[in-house]
Amino acid sequence: MRHIIRPLVALVAVASLAACGDDAKTPPTQPEDTAGSDAQLADGGADTAADVQEYLCPEPTGARPAARAEHAGIYNPEDQTVVIFGGSFGVPVNCSNQVAHTYESDTWVYDVRCSQWREIEGAGPTGRVRHSAVYDPKGHRMLIYGGRSRPGSTGTYTLYNTVESFDLNTETWSTVTTTNAPPGRFNTTMVYDDKAHRVLMFGGNTSSSGAVYRDTDEVWSLDLATGAWAKVTTAASAGPDSRFWAAGVFDSARNWLVIYGGSNAAEVFNPNATYYDDLWALDLNTTPPVWYDLNAGATTPPGRFWSGLAVDTANSRYVMFGGHDDQNLGNRNDTWAFSMETQAWSAIRVGDTLNSPPTGVCQFPPDFTIVDAESPERRHAGVFVQGANMAIATGGKTDCGNVDDIFAFDFTTSTWTELLTATIGEACLRKGGGNCTDMCL
Repeated sequence: MRHIIRPLVALVAVASLAACGDDAKTPPTQPEDTAGSDAQLADGGADTAADVQEYLCPEPTGARPAARAEHAGIYNPEDQTVVIFGGSFGVPVNCSNQVAHTYESDTWVYDVRCSQWREIEGAGPTGRVRHSAVYDPKGHRMLIYGGRSRPGSTGTYTLYNTVESFDLNTETWSTVTTTNAPPGRFNTTMVYDDKAHRVLMFGGNTSSSGAVYRDTDEVWSLDLATGAWAKVTTAASAGPDSRFWAAGVFDSARNWLVIYGGSNAAEVFNPNATYYDDLWALDLNTTPPVWYDLNAGATTPPGRFWSGLAVDTANSRYVMFGGHDDQNLGNRNDTWAFSMETQAWSAIRVGDTLNSPPTGVCQFPPDFTIVDAESPERRHAGVFVQGANMAIATGGKTDCGNVDDIFAFDFTTSTWTELLTATIGEACLRKGGGNCTDMCL
């Protein structure tokens, strides 16, 4: 038996771009984008028999991937699916003994229209964590690069520098032949540049030691037509510090690589680490490309690493969610927007707020936070991917382990909707517990 539902119709609005001055820290003016959207309905959006086709959902099986973090994924706009690969089941729970770190090699597809997961059969790449993924629309495939793994709990890591391709038509994996590949690294910022049909990569950690971090500020380009990697030389003007765990997007309307936040090579989770709160754009319209500090002097979200970032084209803004800060909350679930018209950040949702401080080292009361029930659980190291008119968050590390929910953020209404409820990883109060004796269930 199959369930028949009506498909989601994505109406992609095109926003005119705000003019920007030519100040040293302000990006130059970009031409107005007047192209129409091939996703828009001919009748202006009303459903008709010609607009809507029946979509057949398979009988639900209840299958879903085990809760994980440090995985990577993409949104497939043609099929309205989220695809994820790899990650780890291991994570400390409220500072207790850590579940053994794992390096998973499974591939899962989430059908947004049916709200169902299914696992892909067949062999894939070597299991890994902290890799990066992009969607290549011309090849209709997911590409992953980098990441790390090791056979045990000690010793050096294997760092990957190959590019693996998951064909979304055949649902099979293959290795992409490349030349001049950069040395292996992980926790990079990687985006797809639709102007030049290439992958752009910034930063990352190049250390194979779990005790030593080695960050970089390198920018690399992978030409998807030739398979050739090339290091991108940027202008000598100021740019972002070396870092990893930065969120990033490609702003196609402006031809920019945009990065936000991240952390540097000081040991993470100690007072010497820098948790960045800056937003940078690499303007690819110039030769060589120039970095611009977009939010210099502006009010910024608290610094963090491993958050998510998306481009809301219709509202001419970047949307940021979650991550891990260096202040009193740790994991975060606030949602922010950076407006290109006003060149300023604003909080869309403040998320959970501190209520009762810890009672000791790694000892948190049940009411540690005032829970924002309209936002997903606080997290970092999850997957945050962008659709035509929304962004989707799934998985990641919370205060209560790994979480296995799925939420969608609607760009039009600026609201979160739970698509699939978590079975694990949420705080007791968020789950609606009336007699919580601990923060976690």
